[in-house]
Amino acid sequence: MNVRPLADLFQPSVYDDSYYFLPMERRWRKGDDVAARGHVGETVEHDRRLSLFLPMERRGLVPEHIEHDAAVKEKQAEPTPDPAMTLLTGHKVKDLSDHTLAGLYLQPLLARLDKNNEGRRANESIVGLYPEDPDAEVQIVIDMVSGPIGFSTWFLGGQADGQKSDGDMIWPYLTSALKPFQDKGYLTTYDTTTGTWSRSALTIVGTGNTPLHRVYHSRTRMVFYDAPLMKLAKAASIPATGAGPAATFEWDNTIAPMASAKFPLLYHIALGLPPWNPVVQRLLRHTSEARERGISSRWWGAARIPEWTRRRLWAVQKQGGATWTNADDLVDAGDWLSAWEAR
Repeated sequence: MNVRPLADLFQPSVYDDSYYFLPMERRWRKGDDVAARGHVGETVEHDRRLSLFLPMERRGLVPEHIEHDAAVKEKQAEPTPDPAMTLLTGHKVKDLSDHTLAGLYLQPLLARLDKNNEGRRANESIVGLYPEDPDAEVQIVIDMVSGPIGFSTWFLGGQADGQKSDGDMIWPYLTSALKPFQDKGYLTTYDTTTGTWSRSALTIVGTGNTPLHRVYHSRTRMVFYDAPLMKLAKAASIPATGAGPAATFEWDNTIAPMASAKFPLLYHIALGLPPWNPVVQRLLRHTSEARERGISSRWWGAARIPEWTRRRLWAVQKQGGATWTNADDLVDAGDWLSAWEAR
């Protein structure tokens, strides 16, 4: 297994602060390329994917503007971005001064895709981020927040707490930032009118305070939703908004290709139980529900230290049918998965 950094795509300082997921059903092969703190692996469907988890917020808003802006935009089907505003990404307050989503992630990704597709004919397939594996799918998971969780964030003119923000404010900035990718056919999209998929190099999934009504009412979905893993069996409902009428629907992968939930604190008792135990059975109930709906599954918030603890919990999640698992140290996770599958 070869490990390589993604320094050519992302600035390490911010890259190191992002979350990355590993597919649980990885089939390691000799010579595989693995990006440090990122992963090109296989899902249940054996698609090679790398998933990036990007916390994000808006820049330059005062608290009063947040409340007023949300109220005004409620009357609009599609809010118009303010050119004076931009999107920031980071986990710590110090990261938010000039770390923009476009500069740190989107522009490097677009440049790489443009380079890989130079000279491509109209009837030829899109080449993804990895020329050696042109069909590899990269999933970018964007967490819409008002600031880094657990911190306070300073905006121009005042201070806002680190709680979830109104995703409706972020939505137009995100869709505007993604439009160059959509125009060039680099995004996986779903046409709700014709019921057809257009698969491509990048799949965008919104989590955190992503506005579900915006995702649902998008005629062409290019931003999908991170569904609640432990509530998939219950129909979802959205109220009437400027984006569209009220609706009740069942979860499926046309809305949410991934479902996530915080790993329950009580489930950590599995650390002291045999490999097959009640915790694994409970996990299987949720991941099986997701699988039947064509949705991948992920647990977050499990204990990470010491090393034996996270490795044991990775095993519990794998036995429990999870598609993805969170990992801060890809090398450690890759070594563990290799050892697990070599048993």
